[in-house]
Amino acid sequence: MHIILFTSCTLCYAEYYKQRCEFDLALEVFDEMLQNQRETEHEDNLMLEGLTLHNIGVVHMLSGNFTLAFPAFKEAVRIKRNAFGEDHPEVAVRTLI
Repeated sequence: MHIILFTSCTLCYAEYYKQRCEFDLALEVFDEMLQNQRETEHEDNLMLEGLTLHNIGVVHMLSGNFTLAFPAFKEAVRIKRNAFGEDHPEVAVRTLI
């Protein structure tokens, strides 16, 4: 399955669960997305991994689990920094959050 299509479709499910405060289900979907991104070779994988890790951090934060949120955000920034470089706007925005 094409990684962008898979990510787009499953992102809708994860966001649905997140909006309903069903954080365990949202994390399951985001974890599946992350695993798929890491197992599939695609030019956009680093960008998608960074986005997915950021979303995992958001879900942990919303559920009050800050000790798990911080490492997810930190890893997302590291991946974005490696993919885009230090001065890319996406890295700066993620660093500020």
